[in-house]
Amino acid sequence: WAALHFGLRADNVLHSAFPVFNREFGRFSPGLVLLAKIIREAPGRGIDEIDLSEGTTGYKRLFATEIYPIYRGVWHRATVRGIAYRAWLSALWRLQGLRKRRS
Repeated sequence: WAALHFGLRADNVLHSAFPVFNREFGRFSPGLVLLAKIIREAPGRGIDEIDLSEGTTGYKRLFATEIYPIYRGVWHRATVRGIAYRAWLSALWRLQGLRKRRS
């Protein structure tokens, strides 16, 4: 195998969830070749949009025609436990954001 794509289709949108490639063939960019073929075949299969998920890795910048901001949030009850959980998640997301900006 050279490259695989695991995604979900919802109506006319293909959500690319888990693309992988065999590192033995890495020099041939099999993941990029597969994504290019998916993009080429999409209109004939009724797919109007391919969602590459969050993040701005190189292959996403290469193929992107539009970029949408992704926000995170959480519903919680107004209890001590719920507020503490929300505070913990908020701190975690901010730390992850700082790490992403540094790399």
